[in-house]
Amino acid sequence: MKPSKDQTAFEHYHSAYKCCCGAVHVKQGSLLIAIVSSVLIIFAFLSLILATESNHIMQLFQVGMLLVEMFCVYLLFRGLSKEKELYLLPYLVMQALTMFTVFVLIAASAYALYDTKSLPGDYFERQMLEQYEGSHIDDSPKAQEERRDILIKVTAVFTIISCLIGEVVAVWWFTVVLQCYHYFRDLNFRRSKQDVTMSFEAAKNFA
Repeated sequence: MKPSKDQTAFEHYHSAYKCCCGAVHVKQGSLLIAIVSSVLIIFAFLSLILATESNHIMQLFQVGMLLVEMFCVYLLFRGLSKEKELYLLPYLVMQALTMFTVFVLIAASAYALYDTKSLPGDYFERQMLEQYEGSHIDDSPKAQEERRDILIKVTAVFTIISCLIGEVVAVWWFTVVLQCYHYFRDLNFRRSKQDVTMSFEAAKNFA
C-alpha cells in the first residue's frame, strides 16, 4: 500500500512569513521594497544627469552601480512574479554589499571625528574645498585650522547619522527579502512534494 501524500495546506500566513510586526506578508513587503528601490534609482539617475561633477570616472562608476542595482531590482520583481527564490539572491547580495559599504563609511567617519588629520579627515576636507571653491576668509593660520577641524567634525557627524539611518533601512530590507526567499523556498519545496494548486494570491482571498 502506497503512503498517502501529505495534503496539509501550506501555511502562507505563518508568522515566519510576515514582517512589520506581523502586519504585512513578506511577499507584499518585498514588492514594496522593489517599488521604492525603483523610485530611488530613478531619482539617482536624475541627480547624476543634473550634477556638475567634473570627475567623469566617478560618474561612470556611479552609472555602472545604478545599472547593476536596476538589474537586481528587476530580478526581484521577476522572482516575486514567478515565486522563485533564486531570483531574489542578486538583490540579497547587493544589499549585503551595501550594508558592508555603509558600515565602512560609518567607521571612516568616526575615525575622522576622532582624528581630523587622518585619511578620512583629509577626504572630507577635499570635499569641502570643492564645494566652497573660490570663497576665502582672511584669518590667521590658527583660526583656519580650528575652522577646518570644526567643519570636518560636523561633516563626520552628519555622515555618521545619515549612514546609520541608511544601515538600518538596508538591514531591514535585507531581512524582509531574506524572509521572502525562505517563503518561496519552503513553498516550492512543498509543491515538489505534493500538488499545491493554491497560490499566495488565492490563499490571500481565503485568509
